[in-house]
Amino acid sequence: MSDSLITILTFTYAHEAQIAKTYLESEDMPCYLKDEFTVQTYDLLSNAVGGVKLQVRESDAEAAYRLLDEGGFTPEARQKAKVDANDTPASKNEDTEKPQCPYCQSTEIAQPKRSQQAMAIGILLLGFPFIWSSKKSHCFDCGRDFKMGDS
Repeated sequence: MSDSLITILTFTYAHEAQIAKTYLESEDMPCYLKDEFTVQTYDLLSNAVGGVKLQVRESDAEAAYRLLDEGGFTPEARQKAKVDANDTPASKNEDTEKPQCPYCQSTEIAQPKRSQQAMAIGILLLGFPFIWSSKKSHCFDCGRDFKMGDS
């Protein structure tokens, strides 16, 4: 095989290509970026020039693509990561429980808010905000008002 350069991946933005290049270089794989400065100078030219091209020697192409695939830079690896992320049953926010209406157990409720009017009057008259809030929440499903501690 010859040592001519071939393009193994293209990127829309130069910073994406630079990260992949750094990854390959950290594995002692020499590589080059073509059209990097053109795209950095004017981002809208990325589609016109075909993006930033990550190039390696022809003899290193298979090994480089395998490394990029392991690192998650190839379209196949990104698709697999996207599918894996959608398959996870637990969400990060499931640990925090949403408040519920004690009558219908709906989570569609309005939380108690501080009165903006009272705060403005407190600042004008006292020089500091006069803070109090209604302790009642409103359920949009059953239409009832309730205190958050009620059950």
